[in-house]
Amino acid sequence: MSRAAVGKALSGVDAFLMRLPRLTQKSTLGAVLIGVVCAVIGLAVRAAAARYYAEISGFIILLPAVILAAVSAGRAGGWAALATCLAGGWAVVVLTTPEGRAMPPNLGRIATTNFFLVGLFCTETGAWLRRSLHRLEDSLSELTRSRSELQALVDQSAAGIVRLDREGRITAINGRYAELLGLSPEEAVGRTTLDVSHPEDAESTLAALKAIAQGRSGDQLVKRYVHPDGRVVWALVSVRALLGPDGAPIGYIAGGVDITASREAEAAVRESESRFRLLADIAPAPIWLTDARGGIEFANAALVDFCGPDSAALAGQGWRKLVHPDDADRVMAGQIQARDDGAAHAFEARFRRHDDAWRWMRVVVKPRLDDAGGLLGFAGMAFDVTETREALDAAARQQRRQAFLLALVDRLRDMTDPLVIMTEVERALGDLMEVHRVGYGEVDEDAGVVSMTQDWTDGVVSAHGRFSLRDLGAPLIADLAAGETVRVEDVRDDPRTTQAAPAFEALQTRALMRAPLIRNGRLRAFLYVHSAQPRLWTDAEAALLEEVAARTWAEIERARAEAETRESEARFRAVADTAPVLIWVTAKDRSRAFVNQAYVDFYGSTYEAARTADWRACLHPDDQQRILEESLAGEATGEPFSMEARYRRHDGTWRWLKSFSRPRTSGSEVVGFVGVAFDVTDMRDARMRLEESESRFRTVADSAPVLVWMSDDAAQLVFANRLYRTFFGVRSERQLRDSWRRLIHPDDETVFTGAFMRAFEARDRFEALSRVNHPTLGQRWLRTEGVPRFDAEGAFQGYVGASLDVTEAKRAEDDLKRINELLEDRVGEALAEKAQAEAQLLHAQRLEAVGRLTGGVAHDFNNLLTVVIGALDIILRSEDPAKRKKLGEAALSAARRGESLTHQLLAFSRRQPLRPEAVDLNALIREGEPLMRRAVGEAVDFQVRLKRGGARVNVDPAQFEAALLNLIVNARDALGRCHGGSRRRAATSGPRFHTDPVM
Repeated sequence: MSRAAVGKALSGVDAFLMRLPRLTQKSTLGAVLIGVVCAVIGLAVRAAAARYYAEISGFIILLPAVILAAVSAGRAGGWAALATCLAGGWAVVVLTTPEGRAMPPNLGRIATTNFFLVGLFCTETGAWLRRSLHRLEDSLSELTRSRSELQALVDQSAAGIVRLDREGRITAINGRYAELLGLSPEEAVGRTTLDVSHPEDAESTLAALKAIAQGRSGDQLVKRYVHPDGRVVWALVSVRALLGPDGAPIGYIAGGVDITASREAEAAVRESESRFRLLADIAPAPIWLTDARGGIEFANAALVDFCGPDSAALAGQGWRKLVHPDDADRVMAGQIQARDDGAAHAFEARFRRHDDAWRWMRVVVKPRLDDAGGLLGFAGMAFDVTETREALDAAARQQRRQAFLLALVDRLRDMTDPLVIMTEVERALGDLMEVHRVGYGEVDEDAGVVSMTQDWTDGVVSAHGRFSLRDLGAPLIADLAAGETVRVEDVRDDPRTTQAAPAFEALQTRALMRAPLIRNGRLRAFLYVHSAQPRLWTDAEAALLEEVAARTWAEIERARAEAETRESEARFRAVADTAPVLIWVTAKDRSRAFVNQAYVDFYGSTYEAARTADWRACLHPDDQQRILEESLAGEATGEPFSMEARYRRHDGTWRWLKSFSRPRTSGSEVVGFVGVAFDVTDMRDARMRLEESESRFRTVADSAPVLVWMSDDAAQLVFANRLYRTFFGVRSERQLRDSWRRLIHPDDETVFTGAFMRAFEARDRFEALSRVNHPTLGQRWLRTEGVPRFDAEGAFQGYVGASLDVTEAKRAEDDLKRINELLEDRVGEALAEKAQAEAQLLHAQRLEAVGRLTGGVAHDFNNLLTVVIGALDIILRSEDPAKRKKLGEAALSAARRGESLTHQLLAFSRRQPLRPEAVDLNALIREGEPLMRRAVGEAVDFQVRLKRGGARVNVDPAQFEAALLNLIVNARDALGRCHGGSRRRAATSGPRFHTDPVM
């Protein structure tokens, strides 16, 4: 069987068993009969299981029949079933037990006893269950009846009642509470209290339910429910906990009453009172309520602010202390009269504010009456009319001030001189304010000075002049620069002027006031008034000074601007009339508003005639249509434009004029144009001549057999003739710039560029020879020459040059160079042979000179030795001491002579060290004269001329003789042999010394 079938069968069994106790027996016999039937059924089951039980009694299976009988028929049915089962059970046992397997007697007695006792217990239990069930059903019926009555009471209750489980879910609800929720009872059941509560009340509701569940006896809630249509309902809800048998809460019971109307009424009252308080508090005027005796019961925020939050005037009759003593009696009399009459009244009086300032208040009081017309008190409102009263006074002063300003402005309107305007303002202001000095000060903050203009004075010295900012109080200037009007009551006491007090004392000033004049965020000037005595400046005086400063400075600036405009216009006319070009100014209607003298001269008429003349009538017929269209189009754009056309001058000649027109604007509106026209006739002629000249130059250049080029002042090619372009393959202007670099030989590029740039920087002539690798002609030699070009004013414009193909000439030059080199080699060889022969001849001559010198030296040494030997021989043979001494001296002299000759020979060979000493050159030359003569030979006429008186020098004698001897020998060698002989001369003369200062 399936689980569903089993469940269904079990449910059927349960239903059958539940019906058994409800069976009704009208008599004991019927109960016994039911017991017998139940026993028979049980015996039938025992008999069917006889084979299973064998000799066992199995009475236990009969107990359900006894229980069912007791439950169905009570104690009588149970006993009947017990007796029938016991008797029938033994009968079944006896009849069904096989032979030879009988139950032991003791076991039979035990089974019978147990069955009887358990059967009695089951009978009593079943009967008790039957009676209990009947009593429970009776109680249930009574409960149902009571519940119906309670439900009727609940449904008819004027209050809503609802039952909730522990989770706050509605389990039962009456119609009134359902109506409170805006639902039917069926719709309300199953919903939670949060589903129907206002979101703002959900948290407080849950907190109250939690507190009640935790043991609080009960609670009342004022909460809101939200109907499905969105309407909000206010309810007063009383909640109690429902407790189970164990005392634990199992739910809640709540009663609710709709208090929406009362809440709305209370809200209306509160809102009305709140509106009243709000209106009263936002009212700028004090509002109050008093009782019948005049004691204050309510005061709005304005009154609290006026009296001060802690003021005693806000309680009872304390307000009377705030009334000005001069007004107190009048106010009290008016209050008594109003109270007696019960009528409204109004008055004006002064009241002391919390800051002790007296304020004029206009008070309006009306009585408050009850329904019977009795006086409850008064409602009052006060208006601060202090400013009004002051305004009236100020208005009178303002009217006087305006009259003064209007009269002053009227007088200034026709004045054009700024100084006259200043004088009039200073005089009028000084008379009105009764001060001692009035003037203007112009500030130059960059230079740090104040220029005080010519001032108006009354019994004090003038302050006219230039002053340093520090002299007149630098802090005052700072305050003026911040846009503040400066008021100083006493220069000695004000900290801003204490340091400048001596300067003010010198100006006889004790009090001052200055009004700043700010332009473009900077302090430009100020208007000042000075008093010779300390003075308290009022706000009205400060306002007057500020207004006078603002209005009159505008007039001063206007006068200055008009003067500058007149001067500027005069300068413009002077400049325009001296300009050599035509200048005009047009108005909005295109008519000429101004023309200069050149314009008048062009027309050859008067100024007015030239200004009003129609310029279009002077246009050349061929240009008229075009110029008119260009003029209209240019003026329509509102932008600068230019035109060029022919115009007929007064002498009838046509002149080309190029005009430039620029719009004159007022804001964003074009109000006319300013035009300038230049006579470009000569320029056009020059341009035509230039174009013709350039054309001729290009024709000449293109027909030239050389490569002609031209560069600009940046060393870039800008022109090349046809031959150049063909040679270098130039097809466009873009290729022209570096065309030569593509063909020049790499080895020559750096040298060529460097030479050109050096000449370019020096603005010098340029020459260069370079190779180019032509794609068809092969390697070619180009000789390039260029010269700098300058304009008419001498400004450098670039280079113009030409390049010539000198390949053939270069080749011929190379051939000639090789021939010259070969010739030079041959000439060099011949010259070398000649030089070698001359060297050999010179060497022979030197050998000849040395031979003669050697012979002369040998002859001299022989003579010296002869003297020495002869003297020694005579000395050895002579006995005469005097003779021997004389001969010894002669021999010693001859030996020294030999020593000197040896020194000369060493000097000649340059092997003797220098030993300078003071000698007489004449004597030295005379001693060496024989040696010199032998050195030059007899073929040379050798002469010696010596200076008279000697020639003293500091020299090495031997080195000098050797040097002189070398000079003579070299002279002889240089001259060689001459026809008729040669002549040599040695001479001495006085030395000449040139002294220079030593640095």
